[in-house]
Amino acid sequence: MFSRIFLILLVSLTFACSASAKDVVPAAGWATVEDWDKAVAYAKKTNKPITILYSFESSSCPKVAGCAGRIMRDKSLEATVRVIAFTEDDFALMNSLRSMARGGSGMIPEVYMVDPNLQLVGFVDYGEERGTGLKDAAERAVEIVKFKGKTEKEIAKADKDAAAGKFKAALKAIDKLAEMDSKIAVYVASKSRTGASRMESPKAEEGEEADVSTEESQGNKSSASLKEEQAPTTPGLYYGDLRGTKRSEYNKLVEAKLAQAREHVSAGEHAKARALLNVIVNDNADLPAVQESAEFMKELAAAKG
Repeated sequence: MFSRIFLILLVSLTFACSASAKDVVPAAGWATVEDWDKAVAYAKKTNKPITILYSFESSSCPKVAGCAGRIMRDKSLEATVRVIAFTEDDFALMNSLRSMARGGSGMIPEVYMVDPNLQLVGFVDYGEERGTGLKDAAERAVEIVKFKGKTEKEIAKADKDAAAGKFKAALKAIDKLAEMDSKIAVYVASKSRTGASRMESPKAEEGEEADVSTEESQGNKSSASLKEEQAPTTPGLYYGDLRGTKRSEYNKLVEAKLAQAREHVSAGEHAKARALLNVIVNDNADLPAVQESAEFMKELAAAKG
């Protein structure tokens, strides 16, 4: 008798879910993978991140359409270029993204965020779209892409300052950029499968609520800007050891100036040597060659005296 009742309930539930099945339809402002190249071009032109909603197009479970619809209606994503990719699509990028993201529940729909060069910069697991999950991820993705867009110019300005002997200002700018790039690397690592170049993507499952109670699963729980977070020592996502690279580069510039000054002294041109090193020594940047230049200037002064 119990078996018969259980069978009737199972058939009833299956019929109810099938009867209420819905197709997921792209909302206004959402492109499909058919327009992927255009979406990427637009992201590059506008310097915006790309949000990719990964969903079943047709499902026997109404939770899929409900979750996908909730994501597409979220206004916080309007600051990004929005694309919906269906499991039924022939879209190879999804295999790469699903192998890069940290795994999560393995349930669909999921949300991936990439920069215009398709670097993963955010991941929102099934169930995390509730609350502020999408808003937090979108804000950080926008912050990351804006950082990348302006950083090349800021590095060029720092290099120009260094060439003019303003090494202290150049190093200050580089330190600030390196710190932010490091924070970005830590944040993106929290969304990624770290320690593996490629892993098999998890099996997609429909419809059950994901357990997002663990600390790892709630990677979007903080809405604080990346700038406000404590500075890590991790190499940056985009520029690696920017601080170390530039300190070495700038120190070599000072060494070259010091070598020229020594040549001037050897030729009896002390005034030229002092003029060459005065700006660098007075700037007093924290570089070994600057300290060496200061000692050399003291020797010049003592010799003159």
